Amino acid sequence: MAYGCREDRREKILVYDFGGGTFDVSLIDVEEGVIEVVASDGDTRLGGDDLDRLLQDLLYAHLPAGAAGARSGKDLRLEARLKNAAEAAKIRLSTETRVQVKEAFLTSLKGKPVNLEAQVSRGEFEDRIRAALDRTFDLVKGVLKTAKLKASEVSKLLLVGGSTYIPLIFDTLSGKLGFEVHREVDPTYCVAIGAAIQGAIISGEHLDTILVDVNPHCLGIRCLTIRPGGWENDDHYSVILNRNTPIPSSMTRTYYTAEEGQREAEIEVYQGEELTASKNTFIGSFVLDDLPPDLPLGSEIEVSFEYNLNGIVEVSALERSSGRRKKLEVDVNRGAGTKQEAAARRSRKSGP
Repeated sequence: MAYGCREDRREKILVYDFGGGTFDVSLIDVEEGVIEVVASDGDTRLGGDDLDRLLQDLLYAHLPAGAAGARSGKDLRLEARLKNAAEAAKIRLSTETRVQVKEAFLTSLKGKPVNLEAQVSRGEFEDRIRAALDRTFDLVKGVLKTAKLKASEVSKLLLVGGSTYIPLIFDTLSGKLGFEVHREVDPTYCVAIGAAIQGAIISGEHLDTILVDVNPHCLGIRCLTIRPGGWENDDHYSVILNRNTPIPSSMTRTYYTAEEGQREAEIEVYQGEELTASKNTFIGSFVLDDLPPDLPLGSEIEVSFEYNLNGIVEVSALERSSGRRKKLEVDVNRGAGTKQEAAARRSRKSGP
């Protein structure tokens, strides 16, 4: 209901519902306002709270040995504060690549207060939760098998539940599994919105159309990919903001320098869905220069996109070790001709 699945056309829709306490996946057939559940499955022992606990375990590992040993379930105050800290960190890691977790006077050790100060990266969090998420993906595959369908035969996949903001979920469902993923409606509230719409229909209320502004195309940057054996591709398109993301929105991803002592990194911004950057629409670029002269190979550079309601995207790049940052504002509605501009730029670089 919240996603507008009441239109007069037939669609097969997969609902990926990652709630706080349970996970459910359902394949539904929608035709002329009639919704039929074709197949469903789930895990009543897996939910967003379990992901919080996995991150909570990681925070415990940052406490001193004696203090960490206090985890017996008797110190309810310690448990509650770490649980809240883990949930807050999980939410932030949906848009940030790393977060700083600070909690003062969590407990005491030998009569002295114990504070928590830990830095958690998105990669660490994803490593912790990967096995749990794989269980959900296996259930998705099982539902498709029961319905005798391929992912390409599903019109759209709808995300439900706050935990579906985790980038690894979107990336796996849209990339490896090949679904057309939608989250135009806030996954945290779409069940409540759908229930309200259904209630209004039952009571005979008139419903106006609600316009939700979304990102119409993927936004990302051109980057270099290196595979074992020395194979390189310097025209790879790395998506940072996915298509159909509600705006305003923001996202950060981490990239790495390709050379020892690399002094600059050019950030080229594109819009489109092609895997090759130059086949998409070029909308702007800038150079993050004056990097430290002794910068090691593989140093982290964080690239962030912030998309506002006026169609302006602020793109920023940060080299973490030095704190060197640059940014650019681009208008995604600039118009045609930008592909040629990007091709000319690369031609000048590769020329004599």
